[in-house]
Amino acid sequence: MKDLVELQKASVEKIDPDILVTRYKDGANITENDAKEIDSCHLTMSEGNDMFIIVDLTFGSVKIHAEAEEYYVYKGRMIPYIKGIAIVSNTRSSFFSKLFGRSSKTLYPTKEFITFEDAYAWFDKLRK
Repeated sequence: MKDLVELQKASVEKIDPDILVTRYKDGANITENDAKEIDSCHLTMSEGNDMFIIVDLTFGSVKIHAEAEEYYVYKGRMIPYIKGIAIVSNTRSSFFSKLFGRSSKTLYPTKEFITFEDAYAWFDKLRK
């Protein structure tokens, strides 16, 4: 199993046995098909195990289509295996935070951070 998979609009890296990092490429325009490809990559790399996911938005801007949003929140095959999502961005109130931050929408905890270290610390708290 590869620890890093490069997709056209994102890369997914397994940095710990239970942590995947998704890095969206600058200027990426994410459609539902892209969301399905990223979700499938998460599922394959998780090997059926429960995972934390870090969404890395520090490389630039990303546009997510409404159909992709809906797929991530309601239809993703990875949803039952997500232990938590940490969104890391240079500024607060990112689009992803608004998308995933609504507790009524997601079945897993979601929080936004400015540093990876804070995201890792939060995962450690959730593991307990």
